[in-house]
Amino acid sequence: VGMAGGHAIVIAATDARIKAAIAQSPVIAGRETPKRASAPSGELYQAELKRARTGSILSDLETRLALVEYHPFWYVDQIPQTTAIMFVIAKNERKVQTSALAASTQLKGPTRVVTIPFNGADLKAEANAAADFFLKHLSGASESRSTQTQTRNPIVLSTSNY
Repeated sequence: VGMAGGHAIVIAATDARIKAAIAQSPVIAGRETPKRASAPSGELYQAELKRARTGSILSDLETRLALVEYHPFWYVDQIPQTTAIMFVIAKNERKVQTSALAASTQLKGPTRVVTIPFNGADLKAEANAAADFFLKHLSGASESRSTQTQTRNPIVLSTSNY
């Protein structure tokens, strides 16, 4: 379980070149968090001001705050209906299952949820499911590319926690 699956959701929502993505064991935070902006205060404001003026890297405080305010679920409704998303989740990851299933019901385009054994013993089946998913949802993109010279190559975003 990691953040990579959530990143796949955010990228699929914000990059129009994405035609298919796989979110593996996704932590998709934000389902029950209201969408609102928050202004930095006190120590964080001073750290951001200093970074803006000096070009310094993020402080530990800024990094922690960024993680607390990172809500990939907020991006689910921005994924175009032309983008296919497959979720790969382990049987015993209840929190991941809940957020992945909730996200899959809100998507406008093709979606698939694949459940695998927790121990990752069946990686071949998981890889085959991912390959089949990409072939199904990207084959039309490659056919249209041959008939249209202006069409870009589709970008495939696959995340893994291995």
